[in-house]
Amino acid sequence: MKSPVYRQRVSPYSLIASDAAMVEREGNYALAVKMWKKAAGCACRAVNQNWAEKRAGFCQTMDERFPAVASGRDESSRAKEDDDERHR
Repeated sequence: MKSPVYRQRVSPYSLIASDAAMVEREGNYALAVKMWKKAAGCACRAVNQNWAEKRAGFCQTMDERFPAVASGRDESSRAKEDDDERHR
């Protein structure tokens, strides 16, 4: 006899935090800040709220320090754009 399958309830915090972590790994820190703040707002546990606030702070710092990375433009793509403009 098969055991019954129970639907695992996933909290809104878990869904948003998971998406925020993925966006953060991709380097889109500006969006990650917003998502981590949203996750902090819907966290039921203080430890989760604190974690989300810390991640939002980290992403904010990264966005301020490395705006080229956060916007998806690294130095090599910027150099290529400059080179293309010189050849026009």
